[in-house]
Amino acid sequence: MPNRFSSRNMFVLSLVMVIGLGLAATLTSMASAGRFSFDPGSVTQNEEINAPDAPGAIIRVAKSGDGSDGSTWENAYTDIQTAITAAVSGDEIWVAKGIYTPGLEISDTFQLKSGVAIFGGFAATETIRSERDWDVNLTILSGDIDGDDTVTNGVVLTTTDITGDNSIHVLYAFGHDPPITETTVLDGFTITAGQADGSNLDQKWGAGFYCYGSGDSNECSPTLENVTFSGNYAIKHGGAMLNNGNAGNSSPILRKVTFIGNWADERGGALYNLGTGAGGTCSPDLSNVSFITNTAVKNGGAVYNEGINNGTSNPTMTNIIFSGNSSTTRSGGAVYNDGSSSGESSPLLSNVVFSGNSAAQRGGAMVNNGESGNSSPTFINVTFSGNSAKWQGGVMYNTGVNGFNNPRLINSIVWNNLGKYGDIITNHITGTIYNYTATVFITQSLVQGAGVSGSSWISGTYLDGGGNIDEDPVFLVDIDPSTAPTTTGNLRLQTSSPAIDAGENDYVLAGVVTDLDGKARIQDGNADGDAVVDMGAYETGGFFLLSVTKSGGGSGLVTSSPPGIDCGETCSKFFMQGSKITLSAVPDENSVFSGWSGACGRTGDCEVAMDAANSVEAVFEKKYSLIVNLTGRGIGVVTSQPAGINCGGNCQVEFPQGTQVTLTASADPGSTFTGWSGDCSGGGICSLNMDVDKTATANFEADIEIILPIIYR
Repeated sequence: MPNRFSSRNMFVLSLVMVIGLGLAATLTSMASAGRFSFDPGSVTQNEEINAPDAPGAIIRVAKSGDGSDGSTWENAYTDIQTAITAAVSGDEIWVAKGIYTPGLEISDTFQLKSGVAIFGGFAATETIRSERDWDVNLTILSGDIDGDDTVTNGVVLTTTDITGDNSIHVLYAFGHDPPITETTVLDGFTITAGQADGSNLDQKWGAGFYCYGSGDSNECSPTLENVTFSGNYAIKHGGAMLNNGNAGNSSPILRKVTFIGNWADERGGALYNLGTGAGGTCSPDLSNVSFITNTAVKNGGAVYNEGINNGTSNPTMTNIIFSGNSSTTRSGGAVYNDGSSSGESSPLLSNVVFSGNSAAQRGGAMVNNGESGNSSPTFINVTFSGNSAKWQGGVMYNTGVNGFNNPRLINSIVWNNLGKYGDIITNHITGTIYNYTATVFITQSLVQGAGVSGSSWISGTYLDGGGNIDEDPVFLVDIDPSTAPTTTGNLRLQTSSPAIDAGENDYVLAGVVTDLDGKARIQDGNADGDAVVDMGAYETGGFFLLSVTKSGGGSGLVTSSPPGIDCGETCSKFFMQGSKITLSAVPDENSVFSGWSGACGRTGDCEVAMDAANSVEAVFEKKYSLIVNLTGRGIGVVTSQPAGINCGGNCQVEFPQGTQVTLTASADPGSTFTGWSGDCSGGGICSLNMDVDKTATANFEADIEIILPIIYR
């Protein structure tokens, strides 16, 4: 087999574990082309699709089964396709951990069946589906039919590790009579090592999963949940997955899906959505999906949405991460939306991050092509940072020649991206958004280089909807766009960010109640008493008040880390929900710190978890000196309880006010303790209350031996 890698630029792809967060959003209608009105109430958030155990049969597959009928784990089929063939609509197939290949020939594939739900992640002991764990019991669908790929725990991490013959499509679904709808489920699998490099056109795309809904009345719209696509390669489009809705419908539901390290030589390194032709629709519903280090040699490093020739591709994307994806020779480092030639590609994005993506030409994060068609995506609470393009538009390139291109940027952040061309004088925001016969509507957003609403706003092709700012958003960890593609950085907001509570609540989609981290979407992030949505994909948590009081007769200082408490003077501060605050107490020279009360219960530094309002009391006592003197011709030692005094001579120790100190005098051999003077008296143990400075003197005398003379008579 020829070495298909020799002509490609190669990247070492890092495996990044990404956990999907939040819930899904479904678009019911987009604003009409060329208009900027938007109804946030038209979008609702879907419920979890993990259905209850099926009323039909449960068919089991396990490497340890005897292959008889799949009725029990002991009688389990050993081949998944055999179980699919035996199943009918309404049945479930339970697959135990292990590596499964579709056959011995490159044309062999696992072919889904309408209405059949397939679940992975079993240990081959479960009696109910909820007992499975797909993270522990890794269930792999692999195209490595000859077993010679380089794998980690059975998974190809980068397509350079594919060797020899591999399945053209690891999975295939044909949505014709009956159609494939959301009741066809694939849940709990890793799909890897597909290699779509066959001779026919359909064999050149969709290496991991080809979903065929092409043709009048045909549909391929299954549900994929808890699925990872890793290390799949296509010689043309859709390295991991291709949804074909050419003159038909292919609009799958993807929940908690990760695409990592996939490659396409042309379009859509991970995912290609084809909605071309009259009536053709390809508008998947994606939520909690991550696209990490995927590559397309041409356009759309992670995703290519094609709604051309009177077709439509308007995916809904909620709680999505695009990080470290790249287009190595063309444009759209993460996403390319093609609504040209009388078509439409106008996705809706909410709670999305584009970070560290790169394009060799235009649109480091995204290209929107509405030439002779329409490409007008809507971005709500989206963060763009660390993206780069060698030509125009470090973030976005928009073109609408003879068509419509009117993106809407709402409650979003665009900061620290890199593009070679574009300057304010010609109405292109430097290094960020490049418009060619296009107009962007921007409201309640932080956009670098755009100016401030109503004052320094850049005019022309950027319409000011009000509430916009141009100020450093103060991310936790910035990304250097010159290093893209990269998965570095942390685009959550620090507490000093001007993007906190700076959005507009009315634009948050109905039913979207969490951010990309799964935290409540609208909170009072700046503790001013009003809950207002933040700009960007991440919501800063609410704040709780930490109050410090000082008691006792002494004095001292209480400080906090992170800074805020300096008590002293500032003895209360609002801290972010979930943060951990360390308090330190330092007594003044004439005082001693004796401990905490309230939310702290120790004498050293105290850590307070800010999951509620907290009060802490620091007790400082005035300290008094106790001087102990030893007199007389004898030798002895004076000790104290509590410890501090241990004197074989004169000594001085300070004790907190109110301390009850007990002194004990012990004579050495040959000496005798004869009694106290000063603030102590008598000859036994002395007890002192340290309410003022005090002095105690212990007298020790040497024993005298009397020798009488001997008289001889």
